[in-house]
Amino acid sequence: IEHAPLIANVAREQYTIEDKIVSLLAILKENNGNICFTAVFTPKTSKAELITTFLAMLELIKIKRISVYQTGLFSPIYLKINENDDTENK
Repeated sequence: IEHAPLIANVAREQYTIEDKIVSLLAILKENNGNICFTAVFTPKTSKAELITTFLAMLELIKIKRISVYQTGLFSPIYLKINENDDTENK
């Protein structure tokens, strides 16, 4: 019996840094401007989404929309909206 080769095309999810910036800011605003970085993800978060979200976090730090901090060595990373963030309506 001949078997047909199994061929499957799996569509790759597309994530943009811009979309993740919007998403991170929305999550922060829903959580009083402060959240643990790992709380942004679920167990089903793909590697591509995690990387894109991390790049979005770095961009937000670069443009001074958020700050990051840790309470101790190897402790969780927290994201915080900067108090002087006047770009909320942009």
